[in-house]
Amino acid sequence: MVDYRFGSSSFKSLLWINKGAAFEEPSGIDVEFTTPGAFTIRIAYPSGAVRKDHTYENKNGGWHSCDMTSLGIHSGAYKLGFVNASHGEKKIKQGVVYIRD
Repeated sequence: MVDYRFGSSSFKSLLWINKGAAFEEPSGIDVEFTTPGAFTIRIAYPSGAVRKDHTYENKNGGWHSCDMTSLGIHSGAYKLGFVNASHGEKKIKQGVVYIRD
């Protein structure tokens, strides 16, 4: 499967990548924020039940990477999203979800 690239967006509470569609065998996420402030990458089962949340401090914005294997997630289908873990609106410039071959 091909990696999924996403463009700019903003959110105040929760933003699902690709409108909450599940990704088969995601291996990681890279995302570029244009605003500072803590955020959480949410990894959920297709049902919506949370599998794992991983929070980043994000003091200055910029690029952040999440490797699924390092979080103990090795295979399966998951919804991926971002949760605002600080004040204000978060703005994303771009990102990519990597899919295992």
